[in-house]
Amino acid sequence: MVRPNVLLIVSDEHNHRVSGFAGDTVVRTPNLDAIAARGVRLENTFCQSPVCTPSRMSFLTGKNIRSCSAWNNHWVLFPEHRTIADSFSDAGYATCLMGKMHFGGGLQYHGFQQRPYGDLRHGLGHQPDPIDMFPNSGGVAHAGPSEIPESLQQEVIVSIESAAWIENHISEKPEQPWFMCASYNKPHAPLVCPLRYLNRYMDKVPSVWIDDDDSAVRHPYVTTQRTNLGLSCITREQNDRARAAYWGAVDFLDYCIGMMLDRLNRAGALDNTIIVYLSDHGDMIGNHGLWWKAVYYEEAILVPFLIAGPGIPEGQTKPGLAALTDLYPTLCSLAGIDPPQDIDGIDLTPLILNGARCRDHIISEYYGMSSIITHAKGKAPSGNNMRLIRTENRKYVNIPGQGDLFFDLDSDPSELQNRIDAPGTAVEISDLKDRLCGGVSWDMIETQIDKDRKKAERYRSGLRPTTPNQYQLMDGRIFDAESAMYNARRLETGGEGLAGIIPQIRH
Repeated sequence: MVRPNVLLIVSDEHNHRVSGFAGDTVVRTPNLDAIAARGVRLENTFCQSPVCTPSRMSFLTGKNIRSCSAWNNHWVLFPEHRTIADSFSDAGYATCLMGKMHFGGGLQYHGFQQRPYGDLRHGLGHQPDPIDMFPNSGGVAHAGPSEIPESLQQEVIVSIESAAWIENHISEKPEQPWFMCASYNKPHAPLVCPLRYLNRYMDKVPSVWIDDDDSAVRHPYVTTQRTNLGLSCITREQNDRARAAYWGAVDFLDYCIGMMLDRLNRAGALDNTIIVYLSDHGDMIGNHGLWWKAVYYEEAILVPFLIAGPGIPEGQTKPGLAALTDLYPTLCSLAGIDPPQDIDGIDLTPLILNGARCRDHIISEYYGMSSIITHAKGKAPSGNNMRLIRTENRKYVNIPGQGDLFFDLDSDPSELQNRIDAPGTAVEISDLKDRLCGGVSWDMIETQIDKDRKKAERYRSGLRPTTPNQYQLMDGRIFDAESAMYNARRLETGGEGLAGIIPQIRH
């Protein structure tokens, strides 16, 4: 067979509802909508952890969080875990990663043969904006127009460099199939976008606030999360402005993706190409009084997933459950490549091609501040931990020390009522708990985290992060992409704002 090329487009923190193809009538996403129109939308796709690094490590390896030791941000991906890039490289593909991926430590390729631009020095790849907040990023209170020149925006650079790499590869080796992962930052914080995009959505995005009927929002997990992220004192006006900036960031992201696709289409570079769009996790965007992720709500764990290309039906939406771990075996199947046998993901081609049900549940997990790689056991700031199982219409959440949750998504799709003690639910909850927790205890998990923390020491880079992204020249030399903008400063910010670096210095 003539193997198809693969263009994997990855965004960060894209709420599954904020797209035209998902029914949002305010946001403008014509380029993503076009992918959906010529392919399949899997509308019930879930991440395996609602936070960046674990989710990415998970979908790249096709393994659940505990299977690949993807405990939290700042963790390294141990080299014994093969990635989708490994399989495609071994099958004769030219493979390239453009943009951010949050690989901690000194291992920065994990099967990708080339990385011309991205977070090569484990700086997370988030451009701080406002600029003077470097190395941290602004939160809800700082939402507004971007201060970064548009030509230096990550989204613009990823689009230009991805298209350039593909075109250069085709000109040099036209017979060799390619696998490109174009990985963008938007709409992840900072909550900024070019001014015209912000103005487009000010006073246009529906306002949200904590619903009077939202009794579940008083759960300790949520109140702790709001406190840890400084969200308890956010005003409604700030919340509305941040939502306008988020919608603007999605619009800008779509524009940049379109810039890449238009260039590649003009060059005829997308013939016989599978295009996938996904995000690593969602964003709460103000719902339940929360922003960002690391929670069990649908807004955090449900992600957009589009796939188009040769042999794939056009303009269809499939409601069956899917997990991001399924990306690996599914792309392998479509390309005629054998995936590893030790993965948790399953081939979704029966769902994509015929609508066949492939899964009856998904699992998503979050291991909070206690699992930060740079903190010894018991020395990290307080945080939350949770594991959940999600079926087609139910969700059970297991939280150590704070009380579990159970949501009936048929009668309560907004997850306002915790029915953990509701009459008539005990048997169903017990069954879900057994499926989620059978053979697994929180003590076992904590022991594994501690063991993996010690193992990770050998993979530290020893480098101090500089600016968020780097360029790599053809001869291998690496230099900072944003040093002129941030003047290569390293400031002690006292924890204000959102963390924007991955420290890798041994203490």
